[in-house]
Amino acid sequence: MDTTEIKQRIVEISERLVEINREQSASGFELARAQGTDAELGIHIDPLTKWARSMRERNTESQELVAERRRLRDIKREQRVCDCACH
Repeated sequence: MDTTEIKQRIVEISERLVEINREQSASGFELARAQGTDAELGIHIDPLTKWARSMRERNTESQELVAERRRLRDIKREQRVCDCACH
C-alpha cells in the first residue's frame, strides 16, 4: 500500500467511526421510544435485546477499525524513513 492509499483508508475509517458514533447515539433514542409509555406494562425485552446486539456489533466494528487505523499509521510512519535516514 502506498502513502496515498493509506491516507485514503485512514480517512474512510475516520468517517465510518463518526457514523458508528452517530448510530450509537441515535439508537439510544430508538430504544427509549420502543419501551413505550404504558406504566402498567413491563419492559419490552425484544427491543432491548436487538439494541444490545447491534451495539455489540458496532463496538466490535469500531474496535477493528481503530486497530486497522493504528496499523496503517504505523506503516505510514515507517514509509517516511528514507535510505539515507535523514527523515
